[in-house]
Amino acid sequence: MSKYEYRPLPEGSIRLLRIEPNTDQGAPIECKVLVCPVLNSGRTSLYEALSYVWGSQEKRRSIRIGGHEFPVGENLFSALLALRDPHLDRIVWIDAICINQEDNTEKGYQVQTMARVYAQARGVVVWLGAGTLNASKAI
Repeated sequence: MSKYEYRPLPEGSIRLLRIEPNTDQGAPIECKVLVCPVLNSGRTSLYEALSYVWGSQEKRRSIRIGGHEFPVGENLFSALLALRDPHLDRIVWIDAICINQEDNTEKGYQVQTMARVYAQARGVVVWLGAGTLNASKAI
């Protein structure tokens, strides 16, 4: 399977990730990238932003974006599994995927828009990691 290749973003745009549904938790995570303008209206949009700990990038897992392979860290992989709905698409903004981390120019611009991206999201999902036996005691 070929590796996912980023396309340049039009000025004033962001990428969003559509996580495709699957009733089988063991099925590969299939996604599509959507390109959308960053809105200046101050209204919320129909996507969620994910805030999470990147964690170690040593153990990589693979998801599929538009039929192409895309490596992600273990913590992001477990977040995507938890976010995937069995029946409905879910649209999210995730910095590690929606920003081309290998393009410093794009990264610089996109980091400047992050406050707007979070502010315009329908909600922000915070992922601290997969639960443990004692996690409920912390909450």
